[in-house]
Amino acid sequence: MPAGGPGGGLLGIARGEPAGRCKALLLLPNGVDHARYAAIPDASQPGRWPGPVFGYTGTIHSDRFDVELVAGLAEAFPGGSVVLVGPDHLTAGRRGRLAAHPNIHITGPVPYARIPEVMGHFDVCIVPHVETQFTNSLNPLKLWEYLASGKPVVSTNVAGFSDYPQFCRIASGREGFVRACRRRWGKMGQAGREGGSRRRGTVGTAAWMFCSRRWRGRVFWNDFLRDFGQDWRMKCFRERAVLP
Repeated sequence: MPAGGPGGGLLGIARGEPAGRCKALLLLPNGVDHARYAAIPDASQPGRWPGPVFGYTGTIHSDRFDVELVAGLAEAFPGGSVVLVGPDHLTAGRRGRLAAHPNIHITGPVPYARIPEVMGHFDVCIVPHVETQFTNSLNPLKLWEYLASGKPVVSTNVAGFSDYPQFCRIASGREGFVRACRRRWGKMGQAGREGGSRRRGTVGTAAWMFCSRRWRGRVFWNDFLRDFGQDWRMKCFRERAVLP
């Protein structure tokens, strides 16, 4: 569904206007509670899982999760851990593939308030997503959570993470992904701590840029609600649009 410009967009849908009539669009990007994640130490907290710990937070879904990459990572670090934090929606076959590796830990859902605590045990944050049109259409919240944590990041070549190659190691394929994780883990000394500060700084800069435009967005949003009335959400729902 187009977001704006030719073809109408979400605001045109909300108003019931024909294609091409939408003139303005307010983009509300993902954000993160920077202070909550900034308290995570650069070095992983020992004790919960054997290290090195390669951690993932988010939905574990067959449409986006590359089980073979994760299995390859577990095999490459038999003394370490791959920790997957989030709802498990894998098929039985793919879940069984992961269960064959005792060093892969699927925690299930964790309350949002505890995510920084869990990430404190990670050495490297990973994004083992398949590279498809679907994953390249996502707007991943975990990008900002990972950067705010200051932890090294390794991701496949998918939306969001590929826009920040200076902070995220991008790798495709099983061997390439394992190699990138090994390199990131190997840079956990002083250079890694300095890199963590830069990653956190990126989140802070993005937050400042968004706040500097907040008043303009607030005026636009108030106009939007005034023009479309109280039934705009239902109109969007009927068209299967997703708005805040």
